[in-house]
Amino acid sequence: MDRADADSRAKPLLVDDRALVESCLGGEPDAWEALILRYQRLIYSIPIRSGFSPVDAADIFQSVCLKLFQKLTTLRKQEKISSWLMTTTTRECWRVVEKRRREAQPSIYDDDYERDIVNRLASAEPLADQRRIALERHESHSRIGGRRRVRKGEHKRNRH
Repeated sequence: MDRADADSRAKPLLVDDRALVESCLGGEPDAWEALILRYQRLIYSIPIRSGFSPVDAADIFQSVCLKLFQKLTTLRKQEKISSWLMTTTTRECWRVVEKRRREAQPSIYDDDYERDIVNRLASAEPLADQRRIALERHESHSRIGGRRRVRKGEHKRNRH
């Protein structure tokens, strides 16, 4: 791959989520790949951190990508796609655990292992991508004129 190819592939990653989703909906050839590249670590890390095997995590990843493709036209807040992906991936993990439980087939994992996965999902610490998003939001709020929101019960004249 020459440098021009590398530069053209990197550009969609610099676009905000709303523009990237609009590019996908507009049929731009590299937009879907750029969207998946942007969020592949986030999607894959949730089942891995929850204790799923790499094979199960890959299956969950595929399911979430398919759901994203199917729902892309109906996403209400395209700029919050990362939140949608985190929620959808977590729910897909729960669905996999429940499906295994319902099928009552002998699992390669014992009940304690599956219970541990569910507990990890429920109490998972924020992922690096989640922390990055929260930090970016905090920074953008602090850049907006240096204003601070007035909290409930706090008077404007009492804040410093």
